[in-house]
Amino acid sequence: MSKIIHHSCNHPEILYKLKSEFILQVIHELRSPVAVIEGFHEMILKGITGKINTKTKKTLEKANHRIKNLLLIIDELIDHASINSSIIKIKKTDLEIIKILEDIKKKFRELTNKKKITININCRPNLKIISDKDLLIILLNNIISNAIIYSSEKSTITVKAYHRGPYLNIVINDQGIGISKEEKNKIFEEFYRTRRARKIEKDGTGLGLSIVKQAVSILKGSIKINSKVNKGTQVHVTLPFKKCSKTRYKNY
Repeated sequence: MSKIIHHSCNHPEILYKLKSEFILQVIHELRSPVAVIEGFHEMILKGITGKINTKTKKTLEKANHRIKNLLLIIDELIDHASINSSIIKIKKTDLEIIKILEDIKKKFRELTNKKKITININCRPNLKIISDKDLLIILLNNIISNAIIYSSEKSTITVKAYHRGPYLNIVINDQGIGISKEEKNKIFEEFYRTRRARKIEKDGTGLGLSIVKQAVSILKGSIKINSKVNKGTQVHVTLPFKKCSKTRYKNY
């Protein structure tokens, strides 16, 4: 055991891998009971367990909102730990973009309904890419969830996917709080959250865009963000139709 520890200490990438794998295991264990609590809240709120009074309902709705935020944080931590835990093995499959986008839209329907936010998807039905499904979902989940969280009520988010040359382009536009020029260069740093983002949503890890950047890098793509304060943000992701790394270590 001491030899293993000594060997790991001399190789920081191995220590980072071990740490990430440990965190991933702990987070998975944490997610299950939290998800069960959310399920019970939903049952009570829907009246499955019996009628509840207005005061109790409001209290449960507040508690359930906090639980959902906690699950979003846990999912971010799982994504981050998964990407950094070890060598990532890419599983390239034929993916239908419109289906992935519609599934993500459905996933966040409760949140968009609550804020009266409309998500418009502009993507032809036969648009496909050969890529890793899990990584593509991770990066789109994080971008679209950010757009929803930091957009004002009754606003619109547009998601456009199209083919240009050998690349798939996905462009997400929101009408949210935007990002200042001073903070734009920091948004891909781990755990960084803009000052305005912290005011709007106290819960959060600051890992979302860091995860997105890593996923895009593994898929051999690029990401560009344009933003204006109080006007909104545009995220433009470009991915090659067939190229992506077979494996990847975290860079040091």
